[in-house]
Amino acid sequence: MEDALLLSRWWLLLTAPACVVGIGLIVASVLFLLRTIRVPEFARLPLVAEQDVDLQDAGPLMFVIDKPRFSNVQASAFKPFALTVSLEDAAGRVVNADKTLMPMTVQGISRSSFDIATLGSIEPGHYRVRVAGLAPDVETTDSFLLITRPVAKGKMVAAVIAIIASSALALGGLIGSLATLVKFQSG
Repeated sequence: MEDALLLSRWWLLLTAPACVVGIGLIVASVLFLLRTIRVPEFARLPLVAEQDVDLQDAGPLMFVIDKPRFSNVQASAFKPFALTVSLEDAAGRVVNADKTLMPMTVQGISRSSFDIATLGSIEPGHYRVRVAGLAPDVETTDSFLLITRPVAKGKMVAAVIAIIASSALALGGLIGSLATLVKFQSG
């Protein structure tokens, strides 16, 4: 009986800190995820087929559509990746943005945003932005084209996996701690 009580105390000394460490890792992982997905906006433009924009910073860009949740901004609802983005600089050179391989969608109660294209690198300057494949009445839908930095999707996946693993650690520590405190009756 005394050996079981001693084992129970050692088990509690192992599982209680595991639960606390798991909760701390959950908080750290969630903060890391929020820092990863929040990227600076360079421009918030009304969603129209063609418009001018001045870009101040060089580097990679991502084009995101922000729209009311249940509105359609694409010309065909049956072609979900039909939107394309291109930039034309002052010299008349056209740079086509690459379609996003794994589009990330963020949906809220009233608004939805999703990635449509990325651009590897761009120099600062004045550009004409063209978006092809839009619905004809898109100007009346309160939709926007956001120009941001790309979200590091590998870091985002790592943060989600860390949240799942730390939740399992916290839950395992809690269950193990409670199991040492509760006396089970046989029979």
